[in-house]
Amino acid sequence: MGDISSDDLLGQVIQICEQAGRAIEQVRHDGFSTKFKDKAGHDPVTAADHAADHILSDKLTDLLPGSRYFSEESTEDGRAGNQYCWIVDPLDGTREFVRGIPEYAVAVLLQDNGQNRLAVIHNPATNTTIAGTSKGITLSGQFAQVTGTSELNGARALASRTEMKAGEWDNFPDLDLVVTGSVAWKCALVAAGRADLTFTLRPRHVWDVGAGFALIRWAGGHISGKQGEDIAITPTHTKVRCFLASNNHLHTALLERLRDVPLGPDRRSY
Repeated sequence: MGDISSDDLLGQVIQICEQAGRAIEQVRHDGFSTKFKDKAGHDPVTAADHAADHILSDKLTDLLPGSRYFSEESTEDGRAGNQYCWIVDPLDGTREFVRGIPEYAVAVLLQDNGQNRLAVIHNPATNTTIAGTSKGITLSGQFAQVTGTSELNGARALASRTEMKAGEWDNFPDLDLVVTGSVAWKCALVAAGRADLTFTLRPRHVWDVGAGFALIRWAGGHISGKQGEDIAITPTHTKVRCFLASNNHLHTALLERLRDVPLGPDRRSY
């Protein structure tokens, strides 16, 4: 990465994500209107999404001139010729943001020739940052890692409101279920040892999950599809069909429990 070290670059990316977070909170403070990307009204967008995207696009690409910026606002897939690619969700959990629930996040993943190099997930509402590289991760600057929980019974699991209402967690009465918004934030909390697992049987875009997947793996956890298959993150609009994220100790049991559970619907048409 030229003359800049990975640690220095990570520090600068954290600062940029925190700046984007302050812009999000300023919009919340000033007031905003909500529009929807889909006709069904499932996918809101606000001035906060756009304000954060503008900051991240400008400042991240300035850090690595010539780098590709691929986010929820992108209209085309990442070009293969770019060595560096930022995979970004400027505001994951917009529905929570709109409702004033402090479970939304800025999520950034940097890839170098297709390999994950650093990831940052920042919650502006709580001013909490979970970030790292292959050397390890931190929670607000302090070393963090996945939990050591080895039994599903009583394990702390993060579930979305939509999926809870749809009954997609009904097969887990023995878990300590905590309803939490933003899939990026759920993954970050698993990585940092604040929960044992999360999963979704519904499709997610790579910008929703890329940074979180990297953090979980670097923290000692495990990510897979429903059949235990690996999931690769690339800058493309093709969605991740489903995923299971755990502290690794629980993964085999989680796969077994989900074996006969059907996949959930794709509520978004784009």
